[in-house]
Amino acid sequence: MKQKIIFTLLGIIIGILITLGGGYTFIKYYKNKKENEYIKKTQAEINLGKTDENLPNFELCSLSDLTVLNQEFTKLDGEKVKLNEIKNKIIFINIWATWCVPCIAEFPHFMKLVSDFKNENIEFLFLSYESTEIIKSFAIKKGFSLPFYTYNYEDLKDNKLFKSEAIPLTIILSKDKIYALKAEGTASWSDISMNELLKNLTK
Repeated sequence: MKQKIIFTLLGIIIGILITLGGGYTFIKYYKNKKENEYIKKTQAEINLGKTDENLPNFELCSLSDLTVLNQEFTKLDGEKVKLNEIKNKIIFINIWATWCVPCIAEFPHFMKLVSDFKNENIEFLFLSYESTEIIKSFAIKKGFSLPFYTYNYEDLKDNKLFKSEAIPLTIILSKDKIYALKAEGTASWSDISMNELLKNLTK
């Protein structure tokens, strides 16, 4: 009798574990499916010139706290970069993560934006707190070629400029490092109005 109860309980436990495993697989499949749908839709809109005209609601921030310029980020090849080492350029920072679907939906816009401004005085940094291996794997799988960097979350979590309720978060530092524009949430970054804004900032 005891053996029968034990085997029954074991069967129930195994059944639950299999169900949970299947659920996890389904969630992972669904997430990848949604990511790919977002990317295809965004890329199609860019190709057709039908991107949204809604630009982000930028917050103007003072860089009176210059310690932010000492923040260090790491390229995927291991090279270290500090914001104060980037001279005579505006700095375009986007904070994202591989699990953030809205972040990923912006990448086709960013690919176009980076291409449009490759010969301008602008430095792009796409920051994730995730490991180099995770970011590399993601970039190869999704086909995104952007200047990706890693950062230490603990270094930035209490910094006023980088503080945000959610990601994506985008920050644009002026050439003279006196002020920054900060925007939370997604936007059509390849929109012509954004191009005009960035061109004015690089003058």
